[in-house]
Amino acid sequence: RVLVVEDNMINQKVIVGLLKKLGIQADTCMNGLQAVERFTQQAGRYDLILMDCEMPEMDGFTATQVIRQCQFTDERLK
Repeated sequence: RVLVVEDNMINQKVIVGLLKKLGIQADTCMNGLQAVERFTQQAGRYDLILMDCEMPEMDGFTATQVIRQCQFTDERLK
């Protein structure tokens, strides 16, 4: 499963449509904050996150940093 994080609705639909043609199911978020929340609530669910860099509330760089830190912390606890 793929998580598409994109604040532009048209871009979001294009990306999801392309993935669907490849047989890949995708979930969507509108900003980095939503992506972090979704990732932490559904840990291990996503194989790939496609992240826009410039978004409102939390940009893609910050969201990626938070998600990677969550992954690192989870791996250390195992």
